Amino acid sequence: MRSVGLAYEVSQRVPFEPVQFSKVDDVRASFQFAWDMTFGKLGGHRDHRTGGITRRANGEIFANTFQGKMAEHAVCQFLAGRGLDVRPDLAVMELGAWDSFDLKIGPLVIAIKSTKKFGNLLLLEAADWEPDGTYRHGAKGASTDVTTLVRVDPSPEDLLRKAKFLHKSQCKLNDLKWVVAPLEQYRFQVVGAVTRQFLAAAVRRGQFIPRGATLNGRTNLDADNYYVQACDFSPMDQILNQAH
Repeated sequence: MRSVGLAYEVSQRVPFEPVQFSKVDDVRASFQFAWDMTFGKLGGHRDHRTGGITRRANGEIFANTFQGKMAEHAVCQFLAGRGLDVRPDLAVMELGAWDSFDLKIGPLVIAIKSTKKFGNLLLLEAADWEPDGTYRHGAKGASTDVTTLVRVDPSPEDLLRKAKFLHKSQCKLNDLKWVVAPLEQYRFQVVGAVTRQFLAAAVRRGQFIPRGATLNGRTNLDADNYYVQACDFSPMDQILNQAH
């Protein structure tokens, strides 16, 4: 990362090389899950990031949840191409409850982080990590072995912002469907993966961006974060082989 004061910029960008979702039903299931967890009021997500002060509206939570669940389906599609059969958990949970992991292959626990097509950073809320690189919530669930970064295009957040739905607290299901349609338009890129040890080393090295900093001249951070650049991720196949 390059920085001048509180202005930070990635030092090397990874080109976006998209892949089409092979099953539109995966995108549809992601949409339904995000609806149920937000506007549908069947479950709930917290309205802020760890250490953050900004409260998210239902529209923002929907966009983040929709993108995140598509990213899980994207990794499953990637793994299916390697002969591995794994599916995302679509169980709707109440506020305060969460999955202990995103995906699991045998004993291997995989965390999946998502970003927009131009995203070049994995951000880790600093409040979740000890200075020695220990994840503070490890005792509450499975210890993550591998973390992968997935880009999704188009960005649900951008689509909702354009339609003035991003900051809504409620909306009609059919109206929201029109905002994110057509479902066949979504593409993804599995950028790569890093091991738990790699993330811990990044924390110990102090790869840190403070709250209030600006990323690439466009994004203001509302929480302290550690980071890993997309260019430092290794190919997913390579990391899976190492982890096994």
